[in-house]
Amino acid sequence: MIEPLVSIIVPVYQAEPFLRKCLDSILAQSYTRMEIILIDDGSPDMSGSICEEYVQRDFRMRVIHQENRGVSCARNAGIESAAGQLVTFVDSDDWVAPEHVEILVRGIENCDCSICGYWVEEQKSSIAQKAEKSEEFSADTAMEQLLSPFGILGSVCNKMFRLSTIRGAKIQFREDVTYMEDMLFCASYFNLCKTLFCINQATYHYRQHAASTVGSLSVSMEWLQRRMTAFEALKGVRTVCHSAAAVRLCGAREQTECMEILLRLLRAGAMRDESKRLICRMRFGMWKVLRSPLPVKIKLKYSFVALWPKLYCGLRKWSGIKGGT
Repeated sequence: MIEPLVSIIVPVYQAEPFLRKCLDSILAQSYTRMEIILIDDGSPDMSGSICEEYVQRDFRMRVIHQENRGVSCARNAGIESAAGQLVTFVDSDDWVAPEHVEILVRGIENCDCSICGYWVEEQKSSIAQKAEKSEEFSADTAMEQLLSPFGILGSVCNKMFRLSTIRGAKIQFREDVTYMEDMLFCASYFNLCKTLFCINQATYHYRQHAASTVGSLSVSMEWLQRRMTAFEALKGVRTVCHSAAAVRLCGAREQTECMEILLRLLRAGAMRDESKRLICRMRFGMWKVLRSPLPVKIKLKYSFVALWPKLYCGLRKWSGIKGGT
């Protein structure tokens, strides 16, 4: 029996310090029937040259150079170019364990999608996030897990998809959405699945570093506009939710996104008018959170922030100082 060809799509942009580790980890896979598609998204550093270097090293690698248009456009270009039956994604600053592709291929054999655990790689720590046991999910359960803050990671990088399903339904990454675009892609795909398989092994290494937007406190109007596209993503997710629990979770996630944006603005001491609008939106939609399946801890945090946002930030700052952080 011929093993399926796996297309691995790697969008590359300003990844020079990390790219070689990423590509070496892909070439070291125990599963060898792969094509590795590198999308150089107009990177201004040496990333494009590194891509060319690796293309010369291994016949399974090829590179597409394009003008900078963002990660969604790069991934779409990879999907269009892919020749495999199965497809997965690796970000150029991350890396994967040697068995990563193999366990995803084995997981998807009798299902429509396979999902593995992952490691959160910070400067001084590595934290594994994985399911307690390997199990099969229905599409509705997977959608609910995708929307849960402690369920399935919204990223496409720890998942394997069937390319025929993606192309048959013309699923693409929305290029006008720059936050939660992965979750929208996953939800659109899950909507077409019968069953998905979650594997209790962590094989994807997700790097958090200084260049990441996750840890930065700086804000700007450009940042806010990009961050607010999360609501467009969640609007799209809602259209493919079928269970009542998933619909409630989607509404609640819209509200908790308001909270996270508000807290970022308050910590930066910026955009007071925008902060006021977010507070009003949080208070008006509080019932969506309180009636949702979200954990009680999140509901309590949301209520505190919605009613007393400045007090919440003050207490967080005070506890940080007191704790010596």
